[in-house]
Amino acid sequence: MTDHEFFEKCDNLERRIKQLEAIINKIETDSEPELERATRDDYYYSIILDDACYVKNRLEQYYAVDDRCYNLLNYFRTKKRAQEVADKIKFLLKLERFYDIYCPVYNPDWNVHDNKYFIMYDKSRNSYIVARNQEARTVANVYFPTEEIAQKVCDRLNKEREEHDNS
Repeated sequence: MTDHEFFEKCDNLERRIKQLEAIINKIETDSEPELERATRDDYYYSIILDDACYVKNRLEQYYAVDDRCYNLLNYFRTKKRAQEVADKIKFLLKLERFYDIYCPVYNPDWNVHDNKYFIMYDKSRNSYIVARNQEARTVANVYFPTEEIAQKVCDRLNKEREEHDNS
């Protein structure tokens, strides 16, 4: 190898190292997007769960309470979005209460391929229905051991929904 060839290879390697360093730099600086916080003196919304589950508007001041809401994922830029999440929380709590009433010791065994029953809302029927799952656990579902118990829960939910609609 001549001196010229050697120095040319060195130059090529140096260029390649710089390219790789640039790629690594980009990977390190590219981060997952995060929810943008409100600017100071602008409003955001959080869900309060005490005597009730409701949405509260808060003035962003970058105080500890604002940091806690943001870090606890209880920070929403719109009231509508906060209310959607509050409604889901209330519904999940209601399902968990039915679970505690009807089957407090049941723990689905996902190693056994039997039916696990959960509640779905069927928009076409405008009612809650029983669904079943054998394979994959969905994180936010509450599972019941029998179709009969799940149907009791559906019946109660549908009755509450009808009473609410008629009031």
